[in-house]
Amino acid sequence: MKINILAVDDREENLFALVSLLENPGLNIVTAGSGNEALGLMLEQDFALVLLDVQMPEMDGFEVAELMRSMEATKTIPIIFVTAISKESEYVFKGYESGAVDYLFKPLDPNVVRSKVRIFCELHRKKVEIEEANQKLGSMVEQLRKAKETAEKATKIKDEFVSLVAHDLKSPLASIIGILRFISEDNENGLTEQYVEVFSNVVKSGGNLLQMIDEILNLQRLQAGNVLLKRNFFDAYYLCATIMDNNRYYAAEKKVELINDIELGTRAYADISLFGEVIQNLVSNAVKFSNTGGKIRIYRPEGRPNCIAIKDYGVGIPGNTVPDLFKHEIKTTTLGTKGEHGTGFGLPYCFDIMKVHGGDLTVESKEGKGTSFVICLPSVTPKILIVDDEKNIRLLFNTYLRELGVTAMEAKSGKEALKILREENLHLIISDLVMTSIDGLDLLSEVRRVRTTKDVPFIVVSTNIEENTRNKAIHLGANDFIDKSINKDDFLAIIKKYII
Repeated sequence: MKINILAVDDREENLFALVSLLENPGLNIVTAGSGNEALGLMLEQDFALVLLDVQMPEMDGFEVAELMRSMEATKTIPIIFVTAISKESEYVFKGYESGAVDYLFKPLDPNVVRSKVRIFCELHRKKVEIEEANQKLGSMVEQLRKAKETAEKATKIKDEFVSLVAHDLKSPLASIIGILRFISEDNENGLTEQYVEVFSNVVKSGGNLLQMIDEILNLQRLQAGNVLLKRNFFDAYYLCATIMDNNRYYAAEKKVELINDIELGTRAYADISLFGEVIQNLVSNAVKFSNTGGKIRIYRPEGRPNCIAIKDYGVGIPGNTVPDLFKHEIKTTTLGTKGEHGTGFGLPYCFDIMKVHGGDLTVESKEGKGTSFVICLPSVTPKILIVDDEKNIRLLFNTYLRELGVTAMEAKSGKEALKILREENLHLIISDLVMTSIDGLDLLSEVRRVRTTKDVPFIVVSTNIEENTRNKAIHLGANDFIDKSINKDDFLAIIKKYII
């Protein structure tokens, strides 16, 4: 489809020169000999750009631009003034005040003209594409919501929607946003501040659409059981501190205080990436619905060691909305205290993540007083397997581990260790390297081969390990090394890296 460019000049020779200069199979150059004629054409056709002469009888370029900016149908069309008169800053500023986004000064430089026109044509093309993508996405979202009439129909439409999003929307939309961002950051061609803001708004809107697409895809993966959790022990204090830091700038804009009351050394067992998404979503929501000067607190509720609460003192949630907050089929999103938008998929996604973990997400809220979300994980005691053919070493390490509140199991051979691996869900393996029959490297290789154990941390124990053996262990997937003569404090410091 050709892109329409409108050239306006009262002199036919100037119009002829512009048409010749911009001749391109992808462009349709429309000409107008006066301001009135140009305005009439703009009401009839869609133009990507107007090249507007300044000095014209009856109505000059400044007047035409001001009229364009006053009419809904024409106010967003980019205008480049074409002039042979003053380059004085006062004169140029008048043009920008009238609505111009750029200037071309006569005599025209063909390369400059073509370059600037090409940029605005590319912007128009991408604008059309993203509008079509928006319409397509909006249509499919509406289809999905209506599809809840029956479970069978909902599943079919959801699958079609996810397929469409994954293949027909996400990739081209990301490409469009990337191109727009590139153009907005291109200072060489001198885009004005006014038009840079337009670019920024389009990129921001596209980013919101991508976020919605990602959240829908994430929901689909969780519900379809396509997410394999990678659970590990970690210190919840550091995770919450990181998320607080990520939201600090947003909170500072609203003068909201972020308080992390999670104790250092708080053990949690979860997929840290997904669990972090839950806390991130809840903290950003808390900021979104906090009033200026408010505060948000993360803490462990009394008597509930496996839970984390995120409490704000903002506007609260209407009582009739609370029961529907975690339902996919009911959109409960509202504007934040500064007009912030949301997708409506965040809380259902968080709820599903907690359910996949075997945990829970609950909420208490009172309008005008604030909201408290509580996320709870199942209670899990770390299980550590000590593998060594020396009884004294097993006894020593077992004694060291008692103060960490873990369950320590022992195996005196690689064969016995494999049997325990088939029967128990282990969180850490500490294995001697030199053993009869199945040695430490063979055991490590088998642990990494089996799907259910391949992510279990594995610490190799040895005395004066050779470099070649050490490199082989690293290649097989060893996480750490311990010398048999290690002292208690150093031993526990290494263990805490994996089970906190």
